[in-house]
Amino acid sequence: MKEGYLKYLLNSIIISFCSALIGIILSFIMSYIVTRIKDKKLYKYIHLLAIFTSSVPGIVLAVAYMLAFNNSIFYTTIIILIIINTIHYMGNAYLILFNKLSDIDNKIEDTASTLGIPKKNIIIDVIIPQILPSIIEGFIYIFVNTMASVTTMLFLSTAFTKPLSLVIVELEAHNHIEMASFVSLIILLTNIIAKILVILLSKKVKRYETKNI
Repeated sequence: MKEGYLKYLLNSIIISFCSALIGIILSFIMSYIVTRIKDKKLYKYIHLLAIFTSSVPGIVLAVAYMLAFNNSIFYTTIIILIIINTIHYMGNAYLILFNKLSDIDNKIEDTASTLGIPKKNIIIDVIIPQILPSIIEGFIYIFVNTMASVTTMLFLSTAFTKPLSLVIVELEAHNHIEMASFVSLIILLTNIIAKILVILLSKKVKRYETKNI
């Protein structure tokens, strides 16, 4: 693979990893608040806000962000690509965690509060281990979709921040179908490797937690 393509691959991995990490953290926070909140109006507002951007086409978001951040210091940086992909794909990750957290009785927190156990301990030691497979699923969802994303980054990337997915479009435009297929395969293999690594890491964490029980 050419040196330039390796740079674009690194850009893709950085953008995808940061988007997935930030997205899954925000998804967990929002889904936890929504499943534990008692105010129905606030519940609807946060819930709709969380899932709204996932229903908006990526190219529409890209144009909106291009206009909004045109004079911003973030416009030509990798940060704006992380922001747009985080917001665009976290809606589905939020729904994954929302459905899982809805199955966990919120009386756990009430009981812990009565016993004087800090809420953060319940979240870290009880809730997160129970929904860890869903957290992994949400993380991988954002990572994989960001790696393959084209429309969300088409108008916002530069020669220095360009992801590998946009190289496919360029190669196809020049009728280099074989090279475009090869680059697509690289993205696929990267996603598979990332999924395997995340699953192995989660298993290692589970073993560590089991040993310390």
